[in-house]
Amino acid sequence: MGSDPLTRILADLAKTDPSLAQGAEMVFDALTAGEGIDVIDLARVQRFAWFELPVKWIGPQGSHGDILEAGAALFDALDMPRYAEVFRNPMTVEIQDAYKWSQKAGYGAFLKAYEKSGIVPPDLDDFAWSKFMGLSEVAADSAVERALEEAIVDGRMKPGSRGWKTTAADITRGVLDGPRPDFPGQTYRTTIVTERVDFWLREAEKRSPRLYALRSTIVNRLLHPIPAPSDILERVEPIVWFLDRIDRGVTLTQAGYLPTAMVREGYDLYGWGPAWTERAPHGESDSGGLTHVHSLMHQLGAVRPRHRTVVITEKGRRMRDDPDLAWRIVAAGLSGGEWDRAVAEVYTLLILDGVSLNDDLVTRATVILGEWGWRVDEDTTDGRVPPDERSVSYAWHQTYWPLQVLAGAIETGRWPNRATELTDFGRATLLEQIRAEAAGPRSAV
Repeated sequence: MGSDPLTRILADLAKTDPSLAQGAEMVFDALTAGEGIDVIDLARVQRFAWFELPVKWIGPQGSHGDILEAGAALFDALDMPRYAEVFRNPMTVEIQDAYKWSQKAGYGAFLKAYEKSGIVPPDLDDFAWSKFMGLSEVAADSAVERALEEAIVDGRMKPGSRGWKTTAADITRGVLDGPRPDFPGQTYRTTIVTERVDFWLREAEKRSPRLYALRSTIVNRLLHPIPAPSDILERVEPIVWFLDRIDRGVTLTQAGYLPTAMVREGYDLYGWGPAWTERAPHGESDSGGLTHVHSLMHQLGAVRPRHRTVVITEKGRRMRDDPDLAWRIVAAGLSGGEWDRAVAEVYTLLILDGVSLNDDLVTRATVILGEWGWRVDEDTTDGRVPPDERSVSYAWHQTYWPLQVLAGAIETGRWPNRATELTDFGRATLLEQIRAEAAGPRSAV
């Protein structure tokens, strides 16, 4: 323990209630782990009282109430009334009681109270917190928690009031992009990105030597956002048109397709018609380009169905009004699920490596994805098998088709020498998608 004021406080408590003094010492040790009083903050106190005490505390049955009383007494004596209030708050008792029903009920009550308190660092448009954090991210998370607590104390932010979440986001961004004191010349964000990208590369080293070799060629490019392509305005213009057209009001047909007038407008502007003929499309099912853009915008959450209509979301409006933001959102979410993103990554790395013949691409990609550990559903007794060329090719085309609509990729040559080429826009877009994956939040250890 080693602090004279604390020693005196515990001695004073022991004069009237030795067990209270013992509990207070245990609370202090649990909160500081020998690092001293300066490491204590509101987030740490809440996590202890609302999660660690009911879930992890090793002590006699029925001792939790005594520990809460001891914690309140400790922080009263330390002249830290906000922390003392956490221990004696009726909500803390309610959370403790919820755990008696079930772990799930207690944890849900903890999360609700924790988020309501206003000190949980929020996700941003361009940054999400990991489920499993590295050391740099833990340091950043702690720094943001303290900054949010300071904002509450000095009155700049009042949780639950109008606009408080915007304030919390601004504070979070300020900490992430401000200088990191213990890393000269770095910010919390840059050290987190470096940490995540390093983890991404080391994961490949464990799984596939071929994947590791390919990732190694671009890893340094992923430490910073991929520069927006020079033709970004022209390339995202079809997306801007689509979102603006949806925002003006769209009623679906009886079969659930976009209206014929919008289909014809897309054909006149961008030539989105049937692949097998030059005639104008009769409906959305004839218009591959419009179908792919519609599907992509739904996948990204830029539009959503509502009864017989499609409506634009707030995210969609921001994309419509900001071409750079639209491109980065499209790039990050161009491939739908984890499997499609993995296939798109391998294809991208192979094309950048100089391989472009379709037969070579699918053969090499299938080998790498199998080494990586991917398995696909098949009609077999064990249900999941290493991917084959058919499943890999199908997954790649889920990314290729919308990218082609935006003039990011083309196929050249004739069978059996068909080849895939990326334009500058397609190359930047797929690299940005890889970066979003590599530098994004970690969901596994």
